[in-house]
Amino acid sequence: MSYPQVVSPITGILNEKEVEGNIIVSNLGPLEASQIRELQKAYQETRFLIKNNTLKSVQHHG
Repeated sequence: MSYPQVVSPITGILNEKEVEGNIIVSNLGPLEASQIRELQKAYQETRFLIKNNTLKSVQHHG
């Protein structure tokens, strides 16, 4: 895990392919600090909206 406060993530699983994907990702180990910073930056710069039952991202500036 990348955060010591997280013991076990709750992942969404709708089918067998997603189960396999979650297992693969969990075996990769924690993210590097640079990867976490990059993800945090992207999260802060993007707003996510659900419109017509579809997830869309909108770039946020400011």
